[in-house]
Amino acid sequence: MSKLILYLDLRKVNVYGFQESFYDLKVEAILRGIEAGDDFPPVIVKQRNEFEYELVSFWDYEDEDNYGGHHRAVAHYIANTPLKCQLGDGKYDDEENLETKTNIGDIIMADDRGQYEHAKKWRNKSKRWR
Repeated sequence: MSKLILYLDLRKVNVYGFQESFYDLKVEAILRGIEAGDDFPPVIVKQRNEFEYELVSFWDYEDEDNYGGHHRAVAHYIANTPLKCQLGDGKYDDEENLETKTNIGDIIMADDRGQYEHAKKWRNKSKRWR
C-alpha cells in the first residue's frame, strides 16, 4: 500500500463510489467532527487521471480495514473541506465503466432515523444483546 497522502478538493476533482445513497445521521455526525477539527483516517482511492478518483471497495483490498469512505467523502463535500485520502497501489482499470459508479457530488441522502429505531427495538428483544 502506498503511503502517499492526498487532500482532494471535491469541488475540483470527481471522486466516484459504489454506493448510491448515504445515511444522513452518519454524515451529520461526521460533519460535527469536521467542525470540531477532528482528524479522520484517510480513505483509500484509486486514481484514474488527474481529476478522477474512485473509492476502493473491500474486494479491491480484502486485507484492509479502511476501504469505502463514502460517508466521510459526502461530509467533506458538504463541508467544502478537502478529503484526506491514501493512494492505493492498485491500478485503475480503464475497462471499468464509470456509469455504474456514483460521483460523490451526486449524493442521495437517506433518512436513517427509522433504521436506528428498528435496530434499537431488535437489540432490546434479542438475548444476544443483553
